[in-house]
Amino acid sequence: GIGTALCKLLPEIGIVPIIGFNTNLAQATNLAKELNTFSVRIDLRKKESIEESIPTIVKQLKDSDILMGVVLGASSPPDVLSFMHTQSDHLLNQFQINIIGPQLLLKALIKKFFRKKKTGTVIGILSEAIGSDEYLPPSGMSSYIVAKSGLKSMLSVCATEFKWLKVRTVMPSFTRT
Repeated sequence: GIGTALCKLLPEIGIVPIIGFNTNLAQATNLAKELNTFSVRIDLRKKESIEESIPTIVKQLKDSDILMGVVLGASSPPDVLSFMHTQSDHLLNQFQINIIGPQLLLKALIKKFFRKKKTGTVIGILSEAIGSDEYLPPSGMSSYIVAKSGLKSMLSVCATEFKWLKVRTVMPSFTRT
């Protein structure tokens, strides 16, 4: 939902997106064809998949192409469970997709693309569900909320260590995806 909408908006400002996906090959292929670009499978739960995605991207880019940035927006559906019913496997799944996988991908992109010219943009798609100083998070989505909060913290650490990297986050409210 959010990723597809974003990919469709980017060409309007002169950016050709690379379509990252895990499970929906047909949708990614159709979107890539529509936008005259390519797609790459990245399963954020598997280090090997992340490592394999970088050479795939390099191979598809033309000599004049520049990888400008990355949008980290993958998320598994929230487990609708109370805090007391949340199990470690729920947390591990959300952490893998929202923190560990994105951190491994971001490290690889920094090393291969962004560090050379000391430029790049990282956008993290968080969720208004993580709460703020003005409002508490909703009940019943604890593993998702904790993981999205962790993504926010991981990106803050990245911004601190790579001052030249533009790191931004957005917090959409409830979406139907």
